[in-house]
Amino acid sequence: MCHRSDVDLEIGHLISVHDSRLVGMSADDLTSDDNLAVMCAECNSGLSSRSLPPRLIAAAIWAHRLHEGERGPR
Repeated sequence: MCHRSDVDLEIGHLISVHDSRLVGMSADDLTSDDNLAVMCAECNSGLSSRSLPPRLIAAAIWAHRLHEGERGPR
């Protein structure tokens, strides 16, 4: 999100725990690699119970798929 590399990094949820409960996501989906991203502590804690904006979630999923050799957006 902020692209800082000079700070301690954490794993954060793209779709928050709070929002995952609202939409009925399973625990497996919540903690899947597709819903996790490396973030600095400030960005991660700044999200609190909010999810990332849908556009950023989609970009993260596409980047993960490209890294895995799959196609991005169609």
